[in-house]
Amino acid sequence: MAYTTFKPKIWAKAIERERDTLSVGAALCNRSYEKDVANMGNSIQINWTRRPTVRSYTVGTDITAPEVLEGIGSAVLELNQLKYVNFMVDDVDELQSAPDIMESCMHEASAAIAADADKYVYGLYADAGSSITNFGVNNLNITDVISQAAQTLYEHDVPQNEEIFLEVSPEIYQIMWQAKILRETPNGDAFGSGFVGMYDNFKVYMSNCLTKDAAGATYCFARTRKAIAFVGQMKKMEAYRPEGLFADAVKGLHVYGAKVVRPDELVVLKLKKAS
Repeated sequence: MAYTTFKPKIWAKAIERERDTLSVGAALCNRSYEKDVANMGNSIQINWTRRPTVRSYTVGTDITAPEVLEGIGSAVLELNQLKYVNFMVDDVDELQSAPDIMESCMHEASAAIAADADKYVYGLYADAGSSITNFGVNNLNITDVISQAAQTLYEHDVPQNEEIFLEVSPEIYQIMWQAKILRETPNGDAFGSGFVGMYDNFKVYMSNCLTKDAAGATYCFARTRKAIAFVGQMKKMEAYRPEGLFADAVKGLHVYGAKVVRPDELVVLKLKKAS
């Protein structure tokens, strides 16, 4: 049977790589916990510390006891999102011998998985530490809106040399483009999918996966990479023979989770274009 020669590990890794290439919201998260996911259960413990206190020193006097920084903050990231793709092909052996066809199938599967993960990340807007609302955004006031977001991040002690990202909808991107405030970079391709330019210290990304409410307002993100943790893995990748059909099918299970772990480093901008 054709499906017996399917290479699950190879294609599972290929989908993960393609997912990372195509995603925006998930790609801009803290992904450092993924290296341990294979050895973890259904959740991951995330710990972080605060900055030590700077104190005045008086010559000839003892200093205070050392602060304990470990265990200052912790959170549990639940790997509670289980999503799958399941599609049929004429013959797995034939497709694997025609790389362009098989790669096209896997590319589309990866794109669907990436969009699903991004929508989940952007659905965490309610956990942000700060929010900005403007239902009358235009090319005259867009700079004020973005500058307010940057100011909020810096007032929350985000270092000036820290990467900060602005993720906007196609509608807000068009306003920024019309206002001619975005500047290009010579190596823009290196910044990943969705990158559209720089404004102030922000790397600006456009995504159609941002959450939009019934009134048409979009929840855009301004954040650091540390604001949200994301862990995801293709746990299963199998080929099988559907009952009663002269065809093979491929199914894959994507297990992931995301959590806002530093809310002060995430500002949600609830924006709508001016009428």
